[in-house]
Amino acid sequence: QPVKKPDEPMPKLLCAVCGKPISEPASAISDTAGENTYHFDCALAQVKERETLVEGEVLSYIGGGRFGVIRFDHLNKRFTIERIIDWDKRDDRLPWRQVIAEYYSRT
Repeated sequence: QPVKKPDEPMPKLLCAVCGKPISEPASAISDTAGENTYHFDCALAQVKERETLVEGEVLSYIGGGRFGVIRFDHLNKRFTIERIIDWDKRDDRLPWRQVIAEYYSRT
């Protein structure tokens, strides 16, 4: 049986930083209030502007709507998450995410 197409069209999202359309809504990220959407790279750039990194630290997405300041111990081949930066609202499923999920989770 063919899978039923979702009733709602794919949402048209605009990035709160650059103002351009988000062509890949599955890679969009919201803010902690759930009010704005961002290109992933625009959100990363915002976090980089706000965080002061010291030598040996890097900024990385660690999942769950969070970024982390990471310090690598190359000698022992380990890393430590020095700070966690909550960025995306993950507790509540935002309406635009619900529509996107229907497009990607149709089994």
